[in-house]
Amino acid sequence: LILVVGGALVYRGRLAVAGQSDEKSSDDPVSRISRYSLEGKYDRAIQEGQLALKGDPGNPAILNRMAMVCLVRAKKEPAHQEEWIRKGSEYAQEAANGSSDKGPIAIGYVVEAGRSLELAGDLAADKCTYYRTALDVLENRGPAVKGDSTTVDGKVVSLAPVLDLRAKTIVSIQKKLADARCGK
Repeated sequence: LILVVGGALVYRGRLAVAGQSDEKSSDDPVSRISRYSLEGKYDRAIQEGQLALKGDPGNPAILNRMAMVCLVRAKKEPAHQEEWIRKGSEYAQEAANGSSDKGPIAIGYVVEAGRSLELAGDLAADKCTYYRTALDVLENRGPAVKGDSTTVDGKVVSLAPVLDLRAKTIVSIQKKLADARCGK
């Protein structure tokens, strides 16, 4: 299984950031956060993410993973749902904001952040705020992308799948805005 997530390729559970060797250890911070989250150890996942961010502040891969942990936790803990949605939204917005200076390949981080914000809207009582924020992230933030490919370490990398996902997500969010009667 190959999946492009946040500017990274995930192949059979292994993470390979564009431009880096696919020899990357599955024990990097993003993998550890994911593993703890999948095990239901949300506090440990969040601690791992916070520790990783101290060493690499603004890392959009870590921030996006933290957003997802918070949103999964929001779904699993209804008593604290709005608090976790807010925290997840903050991490997603920070990931999107920090991606604009990382070059075209970072568009994946922006799309991942937008999708997290869409999920926040799906879970939240105030859907409209999160859907509008998701739309803003997808339409107005991140690196400037010209064309559907870029060059990383001398290799041409297709951005088409990520750009297609962004377009589909924008359409999905626009429909949800209309269905929720959010207006303009």
